[in-house]
Amino acid sequence: MTPGTGRVAVMVVRIWLDDDGAFKARLTHTRDLSDRDQASDAAGTPDQVVAAVREWLDAFVLETAS
Repeated sequence: MTPGTGRVAVMVVRIWLDDDGAFKARLTHTRDLSDRDQASDAAGTPDQVVAAVREWLDAFVLETAS
């Protein structure tokens, strides 16, 4: 599958366990790859990662539809 000619977004999710076993995640993302601005978020649970990805996807779809 290859991207179309429209807007392209990207998100990188990095997850790890600290030395004490605590779950950590860093999400670096942009909703428009042609715009060099990036944002990042942190998460402390898998559910927070899922919620952040869902929010990012919803915003991308909403912006693309308008």
